[in-house]
Amino acid sequence: MDQELDKIIAEAAKLGELIAETSVSRAFLQSRQGVQQDKQALEILEDYQRQLQKIAELDSSGKPIEPEDKHMLTELQQKVASNETLKCWMKAQADFSELMGKVNKAITEPFQDTQQAETNQGAAQQAG
Repeated sequence: MDQELDKIIAEAAKLGELIAETSVSRAFLQSRQGVQQDKQALEILEDYQRQLQKIAELDSSGKPIEPEDKHMLTELQQKVASNETLKCWMKAQADFSELMGKVNKAITEPFQDTQQAETNQGAAQQAG
């Protein structure tokens, strides 16, 4: 069992290295660094996240969300959308997420076939 696990971990590390070498991953890391170095972008992002959190807390506690809070969130969304550094970061983040979704799908596909076969086998046993 330990040898199997060691082999899986070693192969996962290789996969991680392959992913890290992709242009998508490099663009994601570079854009994230760009946000960290852009004080204005970072401030907009932090303000936006704080406002989102405030609204989520009000909503979860059943308290009313004031029009000012909604207006502030809309303003901050517009600032995020118009900031070039944040636009690049969001695009890179979406591309990276898509890549990881495809990788995850490839990893889980063998289990889907197994699950489908078990479902079909169970249905056949019930019918017979």
